[in-house]
Formats: sequence, structure tokens, C-alpha cells
Amino acid sequence: MIITRPALSAAFGLLLALSLSLKIPHLTGKLGAEPNVDLNQIASVLDRHGYTANQFAPPDDMAWVVGTSGSCAIRVSEVSPQGWHQSLVAKIAADDQLFYTFAGQVYREQPIFKTRVHYYWSKLGRNLGFDMPKHPVLAVIVMPSCDDAPLMELAGIANR
Repeated sequence: MIITRPALSAAFGLLLALSLSLKIPHLTGKLGAEPNVDLNQIASVLDRHGYTANQFAPPDDMAWVVGTSGSCAIRVSEVSPQGWHQSLVAKIAADDQLFYTFAGQVYREQPIFKTRVHYYWSKLGRNLGFDMPKHPVLAVIVMPSCDDAPLMELAGIANR
């Protein structure tokens, strides 16, 4: 049996159409990863340290927990492990202090290599059926007027 070029092209076109039809339902879902940290946990930490915590979770934007105590304000948000939010968070922080928490540690800059490796390794493990730990990355913006931000306790939340 000889397969002609038009028949082969039609077969590949049909295969492509079938493949895309299986992927479209996943593409129309919510873009971005589901959060790994419950905003209520962050708010609870800030409340325990005397801050009044408010949550802001716009539908298509980063969710933030803002804790205020007098002239001090702390803003906390989960950010992308790939580093996609770095420039945005740096602009938001402006002259405030910016910290990142990951896997129980506090950093002055996001440890991109560590966070990316962990993200892709755990994603691979979950795809293979393993129960992999999630260590989200938190950006913590602290005003200079704040004396003692609960950074280690916030890092502990992300480690659960």
C-alpha cells in the first residue's frame, strides 16, 4: 500500500487537531499556579505579633496580606519560584526593606536557583505520583519604621 503525500498530511493534521482538542480545556482554566500558602496563616502570624492584618486577593493579581501596627506596615505575598515577580515586587518595595522566605530560611534576594530547582523537581515528583513537599516563596516588604518583623515565623509557615 502506498501512502500519498496529501493523505499523510491529512493524517498528521487530524492528529494535531485531536491533540489540541485534548489540551484546550486545560488552557482555558485559571492561569498561574494555585497558591501554596493560606493567607489566613500569614494573617495569623501577623496578628500574634500585634499587627492588624488585612488580606487583599484581587481575582487576576497577586494576593497580599498587609499587617499594620502604628507607623509600621508589613506586606507579604507568595511569589513565583521562577523569579517572575522579582521586578514587580522590587518596584512595590521601593525604599522599604525586601526579604524572601523559602524552605524555612530568610534571604535578602530571592534564591532563584534554589527555588527553581525545588519547583521543577517537586513538580516532576508529583507527576510521577510521589508526595513532594511544597516550599513556596514569600516576598516580605517591611517598612523601615518596623523594629522586629516576624520573618523567621513567616518562613516557618512557608515550610509547612
